Amino acid sequence: MWRAKTEKKIFKWKNEIVSEQLYNSRLKQRVNGKKRKIKDKEEICEGLPEGIRHVDFRVIVENLYCIKCKENLFLRNSEGEKRRGLGSFLMIRCETCLYLNSVLTSQFQSATEDRQSMFDINARCALGAIHSGLGCTQLNKFLAVLNVPPLSQSIYKRYEKIIGIAVEAVAEESCLAAAKEERQLTVEKMEELKKLL
Repeated sequence: MWRAKTEKKIFKWKNEIVSEQLYNSRLKQRVNGKKRKIKDKEEICEGLPEGIRHVDFRVIVENLYCIKCKENLFLRNSEGEKRRGLGSFLMIRCETCLYLNSVLTSQFQSATEDRQSMFDINARCALGAIHSGLGCTQLNKFLAVLNVPPLSQSIYKRYEKIIGIAVEAVAEESCLAAAKEERQLTVEKMEELKKLL
């Protein structure tokens, strides 16, 4: 009697043999991770945004005109929002030429060779969180109470890293200034110190 050999599939992950269950689990994680990265970068909302937003009036007033026909735009014609952390681009349709304009809600720094584009409000929020001793989770709990959309973990970490460099530089400068002042006071009070010893 002849029996056909059944071939058992071998599953590999990073050059290691793994079970089929683990392999499928890691594939799902990879797909979900890619979706999460895209989602963290920019969240798109159609229609009028719900909740409370941070709006810099000076910025929105300067940008509330159609870039094609130069007519004023009205917030009632908002068709959606692209959010990046606490900053957003409102998508507002012009009543005159029907062009869909992108209007900033707060200061925005365009990308350069050494850094990505960023909203100032996100950097300020990260600085405030660091100064207050809050992490991303605590910050998002606070924002939830205010009915403000949350800051994603990846955006918070990116701004925390940027702000951290500046905070460390200021702290180092402050320590050097304090050491210099201490040295100067010690030299000035040397005679009094000798008498005490």
